[in-house]
Amino acid sequence: MLFRSNNKEWYGGGQPNLYYYVDLTGRIVGETSLTGTGNTCKFSATVYPDNQSSLSLGMYISSEKAKEAIERYWIREDEVYDMINERMLNK
Repeated sequence: MLFRSNNKEWYGGGQPNLYYYVDLTGRIVGETSLTGTGNTCKFSATVYPDNQSSLSLGMYISSEKAKEAIERYWIREDEVYDMINERMLNK
């Protein structure tokens, strides 16, 4: 049996679209895409907190900055505070 972790990874869906997914399930939890044409190119960042909703994180100057915004969002969301033992846990 192939072991897969619950880590999140990037997948290139064809430049400039990139998908952030959960390795264990394959569910897409974030996406970057190119918005605009010509001199107005910018990159959008969107996250999918659950199966029914999406949340825009805004527009960014580059694909790398959009990726960083998505990664920061999930780092914050994946942190859980254990009040009994007073320490941070990962979901």
